[in-house]
Amino acid sequence: MTPDETRGLIKLCVAAYRQEAGPNDETVWTATLSDLPFGVARSAVVEWVKTSPYWPKPAELRERARLITAQQQRERAKAQQLDGRSAAIESAIVTRAASQRTGANMVRHVLGRLKDAGQDTWNGKFLGVDRAAAIAEEAIDEWLDRTKEDAP
Repeated sequence: MTPDETRGLIKLCVAAYRQEAGPNDETVWTATLSDLPFGVARSAVVEWVKTSPYWPKPAELRERARLITAQQQRERAKAQQLDGRSAAIESAIVTRAASQRTGANMVRHVLGRLKDAGQDTWNGKFLGVDRAAAIAEEAIDEWLDRTKEDAP
């Protein structure tokens, strides 16, 4: 935090408490709060002014800044955790949709089409390799087109 930013925080307290800053306040605040990021220090001063009727001491502002930083870290960790969960859910949905488009359901559909065309291996009825392959390819294309809307 720069000396100008420290002066801005002191002016905020002066306006809020309607009293003048001491002659050494700027020196003390600059020496004790300069390592804090300005945004955190400003948030600490604003929270202090909202909740306390007394002029803040640098140690009190440092403690308030520590609490604000800890809260921000918890919120970031929670957001990362939720992002991780969202990615896992999305991955599961994609995997489920892909398994529905391919796999046992598609095999059932293709075999059903072959049976409808007259090939029934259980009863010894065969269409021939070329005809069966053509029907199977058409059935696969039909299945993929029909299930396209379900896929992400």
